[in-house]
Amino acid sequence: MLDYIWLDDNSTILEQLPSNFKSATILLHPFVQMPSEWEKSVRKRHYQHIYPSAEEIIHDGKCVLIGIFKLGVS
Repeated sequence: MLDYIWLDDNSTILEQLPSNFKSATILLHPFVQMPSEWEKSVRKRHYQHIYPSAEEIIHDGKCVLIGIFKLGVS
């Protein structure tokens, strides 16, 4: 049986992972909210389409209905 953890949008994804996780699979919902200053720091031209990398999403993104299940706990 899978053990689910539901994350909120009050902090980043990494801050919400339990400290006892040895490994986990993150199922990303297609909607991740990036901080407002992220777009300004990345966009070079006003017409440019920008998308966060997986690393940026994990470190800076705030989830919108995301689930995680444990694979291994210490």
